[in-house]
Amino acid sequence: MIINFLKDNGKKVTLKKGTYLCREGFELNYVYYILKGKCKITTQEENGNIMSFGFTENSGLVGDLETIQDSNIALTSVLAISELECIKIKLEKSRQLIKTNIEYSNLIASTLAQKLCSSSLQTTQNILLPLEERLIIYLKNTYPNKIFNGNLTQISQELGTSYRHLLRIFKKLKDNNQLILADNKKYIINL
Repeated sequence: MIINFLKDNGKKVTLKKGTYLCREGFELNYVYYILKGKCKITTQEENGNIMSFGFTENSGLVGDLETIQDSNIALTSVLAISELECIKIKLEKSRQLIKTNIEYSNLIASTLAQKLCSSSLQTTQNILLPLEERLIIYLKNTYPNKIFNGNLTQISQELGTSYRHLLRIFKKLKDNNQLILADNKKYIINL
């Protein structure tokens, strides 16, 4: 089984919520296979805006693109939005394994195909869905504990909208009791 193979070639680790597995533009030393938990993938544009690129969870792989492209520089930023259980493999070891092990090559190919499909879906949602629906999807994926205490400026950037427009949609969700004020800075997500 591929999990046992990964464990034999890497190290099982637990990462806390809020930990970056990699940061765009910085050196990447490990490939991570996510056993349990969820990550948010973002990319930063030249103008400084950060766009949410999607999410990865159980059975996700971080560092596959860098393995294939023979690059030590992370192409995206990946942030743990829950505690993660992962197997980490040195990037150089990953490059050796892809050339010598068909199961590992198939794993890389499969995760790249999943990322392509996910990217297509994300792009379609960004173009075709109204902001309210995109915000609901974002909240459900980013705050699985149903407690929202995020930064609206950052969220407006990630969703590719203005802060004022996001505030109008946020107010509409509050008026419809889809977001319920728990205290000064936290909301319960009731979607």
